[in-house]
Amino acid sequence: MPQVPPESPLPSAVPSARSRSASARLDPYGIYGTRSSQRMQSSRRRRQVQSGFALAGLVGLAVVALAAVRIPRIPRGKVVWTAHLRARPAAAPATLSADQLLVPTASGELLLVTLTATGASEGTPVLTTGFPLLARPVVLGEVAFVPCQDGTLYAVNWKSRQVAWTYSAGASLSGSPVLVPLDLPLGHRDLGQPRPSDRDPSANALIFGDDDGKVTAVNAGSGKLIWTKDAGGPVGQGIAGYAAARRVYVPVMPGVAARGGLLCLDLFGGKPVWRFPTDPHVFGAGLMPPVLDNRDDPATVRLVFATDDGFLVRLDAATGRRDAGFGWKSAAEAGPETPNSGIPLSKGHGLVVLRGQPTYSSPNPDTVFVGANDGGLRAFNRDNGQLKWIFGTGAPIHLGAEGLSIEAKSGFLVAAETPYLWALAPDGSVLRRWRLFAPATGLQVWEHGVLAVERDGTLQFLAP
Repeated sequence: MPQVPPESPLPSAVPSARSRSASARLDPYGIYGTRSSQRMQSSRRRRQVQSGFALAGLVGLAVVALAAVRIPRIPRGKVVWTAHLRARPAAAPATLSADQLLVPTASGELLLVTLTATGASEGTPVLTTGFPLLARPVVLGEVAFVPCQDGTLYAVNWKSRQVAWTYSAGASLSGSPVLVPLDLPLGHRDLGQPRPSDRDPSANALIFGDDDGKVTAVNAGSGKLIWTKDAGGPVGQGIAGYAAARRVYVPVMPGVAARGGLLCLDLFGGKPVWRFPTDPHVFGAGLMPPVLDNRDDPATVRLVFATDDGFLVRLDAATGRRDAGFGWKSAAEAGPETPNSGIPLSKGHGLVVLRGQPTYSSPNPDTVFVGANDGGLRAFNRDNGQLKWIFGTGAPIHLGAEGLSIEAKSGFLVAAETPYLWALAPDGSVLRRWRLFAPATGLQVWEHGVLAVERDGTLQFLAP
């Protein structure tokens, strides 16, 4: 048989070291195909990365477009004019008329400010002291009653700038006084807070508290002492009077003798009538005075009181007994966790301190509003105290809600420790928002707009 020649060996699939080195020298970047596999792999990875970035960008644009379509635009209010005071305000102003205000300042001056259609004056000193005026004055006719940090209560005629009388309390005065008529018949159907008569100032009692825990009543006409009483702790930022029942309600902060609460005193003699909580060892301190409510039965007046430990309670004004069917506790919050505004609440240690003034607003008579330290304005059901909604502001709220009307819609104002001012509808939605220069120390609602008194001394008249 013919002999078959052996087959020649096939070339190896793995290039030799010699060929690899030659390829590297001749084509170091793989341009001419000697490194096509490496080039294809790197190109594939590059395209994958580029496609991923492009997809992420498209998704982001879609989310932004969807948010712009679905999130309603908040209308911004207009600034009509801006003015500046000669000193920085330290508390809310007192309204004298449609064009005049009394502004207490941190420098110790009480300024008479005149408003015009285009601005305001820098303020004329009516009273000058050496200590800050941290409380809102109370006005009776031509006389303003001004608490001062030097422990003196001044009665000054704001027209003549003459001091009528002074009373030395012996401790700093940080809360606003209250005027209560002394001649109102017992059992009067009103809430006991008719406008005090400016014809006879001596027919009114001026009641105030100090930082040492004393509650004092003086005659508004002469400044003579009527009575004084130890509350057991520093008095809060105001006192509520109920002349028809001849009662005075004093919020008390924690002190030596008690852990705070609400103290009811007799109007004429200062004798304690009841205290909430009844046990002095139970914490119940509150900074703001209660709000009186007699909507259901004029003969039965109740008090809505907010405490520093997050309780909202309703009490019988005559006995101090707590209404078991009304109440809210921050630790057992059952309402919405996310505020309407989308601004997150500052939870801190989980405790909500209700330090805003409880307020009933005319646009929503079935709701009581309370501000808190976590930046949330809470709306509660007036009948049972259940939480309805929360509006987040991003900073603690100390001012009460002020009612107003915008484009035939009823609403109310909300201000916090932030340079913004909101006008809300009864359901908590935003009607308007204004940008301020500094947090507001006081708000005045006028017929055509809102006057904001700001902490840096700026006055702004705002229009919807």
